[in-house]
This record gives sequence, structure tokens and C-alpha cells, in this order.
Amino acid sequence: MKLAGEIIVLSTIRRLAAAAAAAAPLDSEAFLAHLAQRLRRGPAGTAQFSVLCLRIDQLDAVGEALGPLWSEALLGAAAARMAGCLGPHDRVAALGGGRFAVLLDAAAGPAAALAAASGIQGALGAPLLLGGHEVFATASVGVAVAGGGTVNAADLVRDASAAMAQSARRGPGQCSVFEPAMHLHAVERLRLEGTLRRALERREFELHYQPIVCTRTGTITAFEALLRWRHPERGLLAPGEFLAAAEASGVLVPAGRVVLAEACRQTQAWGERHPGAARIAVTVNLSARQLRHPGVVADVEDALAGAGLAANRLHLEITESAIMESGEAAVETLCRLKALGVMLCVDDFGVGYSSLSYLHRFPVDVLKIDRSFVRGLGKVGACGDIVRAVVGLAHGLGMHVVPEGVETAAHLAEVRAMECDFAQGYFFSPPLPADEADALLASGTRW
Repeated sequence: MKLAGEIIVLSTIRRLAAAAAAAAPLDSEAFLAHLAQRLRRGPAGTAQFSVLCLRIDQLDAVGEALGPLWSEALLGAAAARMAGCLGPHDRVAALGGGRFAVLLDAAAGPAAALAAASGIQGALGAPLLLGGHEVFATASVGVAVAGGGTVNAADLVRDASAAMAQSARRGPGQCSVFEPAMHLHAVERLRLEGTLRRALERREFELHYQPIVCTRTGTITAFEALLRWRHPERGLLAPGEFLAAAEASGVLVPAGRVVLAEACRQTQAWGERHPGAARIAVTVNLSARQLRHPGVVADVEDALAGAGLAANRLHLEITESAIMESGEAAVETLCRLKALGVMLCVDDFGVGYSSLSYLHRFPVDVLKIDRSFVRGLGKVGACGDIVRAVVGLAHGLGMHVVPEGVETAAHLAEVRAMECDFAQGYFFSPPLPADEADALLASGTRW
């Protein structure tokens, strides 16, 4: 019985693969040659035709859930449906990596190309049965219009691909028309990724530390370690200027090891240097990519062992979105991290998924309330009620609460009155280089 089922599955996959072969007869080289020929036929300086570049949004999800054979089947079905939307002189090609290119021979401007893309989206959206599961496909689509000086086929496909990447960033099923700024962004992103790798080798990254203060005693109980890039030309860069590129390029995983090791080493050094800092902790952020990396638990173990730091003095911060995006794998990883004895914090609570169910499933110790709620304290609106609700929820689950973005004495008075355990923000101090944080500890400052 099992064998018969396997034969049916394989025949289905082969049928869909055959549909793909019939619908997309051109490979990338042949497609580029056809585009070059088409460019030579059109009158110079006019909008002659359009190219779409698209990728099925559900491709990775199908591959992960059902396996690579079914993701190939999805591509086959998509190619067949696209072919049914095209005219006699249009062409479809598979570019690899789950991407397709489409020549729209008669689409002489953005409006016509977008209308054709909408038709393709509609055809893709019909339900498709894959491996016993009903799949509704969408595509991220980019449009590039030939004309106005377009002379290079490869550049035309490149521009459509850049627009497709813009669509993918906006969410499933989106369509974008190429603009020159997209290409400049892609070039800058590529250059930045290369520079980031060299920065890691040259040890241009450094940590700054922002104090976390006990609201009851006014003393520093921890520092959050925040990554900075000492760029040789642009000076000190904050994470917003490079973190997305670091995560996309994979640099954040090796950089994360460096951050863990240095943060643990510095914290242990403070504890040995200052009698009052013997139990001070350090908070380190883990990105979604780090959380999914198979070596993250070993990286934390190595950092603790290398510094001789007690595990409970290391707090690991993960955003709600990183937890939810990592799925079931996050459950196992966080439980393994918790087994080491480290503390786990949810960062930016209230602005992500805010699915309360995960608070029961994951061994969370601390909720950090997003600064946007703290900023609204004392003003008209529900920010105060939200903060009070989060504090009550956290305390009811045995968790501590740290509001971020405490910038004024009034903010501090509000979060104290709401019985927040700790607080963090510029009212106490901005993030400081290690030597200035050391001086702050030595001063014994209390708020």
C-alpha cells in the first residue's frame, strides 16, 4: 500500500515537472539572448516591452514542510499557470533559486506590465494540492520596462530582480516597478556586506554598555551590551546602519560570538575590580539568525567558560518576532540555553506578535517593555494601562519587568509607581564605551 502511494506521489511530481519543462523552455542564457535580440528590434528611446522577475513566496515553506520534491512540483505548477497567462510572443524562463523571468513582448509601459503581473498573480492564487495539502501561491514580482536607453539584456533582468527584492521586503504577493534607487541600494548593500566581513577581521566592532537600574535601590544591576562599528571612514556607526546587512550576509553569527565572549569577559573583569559589582549581569542580544544557528548553545557555553562568568550573570535578549519566526526550533534552543543557567529576556514586548501563549511555552525570565509605551506615559492614551497590564502579567508568571526608554524623572516615577523591577534609558545614561562604564561603576552612582 505504501509503495502504491509513493508511485502516485512520484507520478504527480513528474507531471508537474513536465508542465514546468513545457512552460519554461528557456534557460537563463537563452532568455538573455532572446532579450538582446528583442532589444535590437525595437526603436531606440521608446518603451518597447517589459520584463518581470518573480519568486513564489511559499516555496521555502513548502520545501520545509513537505520536502524539496514538492517545492519543485510547486515551481512546475507555477510555470504552467504563468504560461497560460502569456501571449504568443511572450517567454518564461527559470533562472534558478526558485526565480522566474517573464518577457512581456507587448507590455510597453509600467501600467501594462502591472496589469499582466496582476493576471499572473490571479492564476497563481488558485488552490493547488501538494502532498495532501492545499497551497495558495503568491509571488513577489518585480517589473522593469525596456526603453529610454535600455541597451543591455542582463541589466534589464537585474533591474527586474532588484524590484522583486523590494516586493519581497514589503510582504507576500507584492509587485514593484524598478526605480534607479533600487539598484543603488543593492550595490550599496553588496559593498556594505563585503566591508562588514573585513570589519570583523580587522576588529572594528566594539561594545558600548547601557546601565539597567533597580527601581527600588537606584543602583546598577546590569549593563546591556550594544554593538557599534568603528568605521574607518564614517566614524562610529549605530546598529541601525549596518545590522540588517550583517544579518543578511551571515556576518552576525561570527560577530555574535565575539560579542558574547567580550561581554562576558568585561563583566567578569568588572566584578573582580569593583566589590559592589560582584553580581552585576550583562545582557546580550540574540538575532533571529543566531537563534536558528545550530552552534548558538555551544557559543554561549564557550563565552561563559572563557570568561569564568557565572551563567546567571548572562542575560540573553530575544525579540518576540525572532522567537515566533524560529518556530518550534526556538523552543528546544531556548530550553537548552536555559539549562545552562542563563537568564532569558523578551525584548520590545508589546510591538511584535504579542502571542501570550509562548510565554507559557518558553522559559522566559524577563519582559522588556518597548520604549514606545514608556514614551507615552503621562500623556493622553492607554500607554499607562498597557504598561500596568504587562507588569501584572509578568509578575503573575514570575517574571521581572524592564521598561526601556526611561528618559525623564517623570518616566522613572511612573514606572516605579507601577512596580517595574528595573529600568533602562537615557535618564540614567546613554550607552558608554567600556572605560566610561567602568568609571560609572567606580563612582557608585545611585538614582
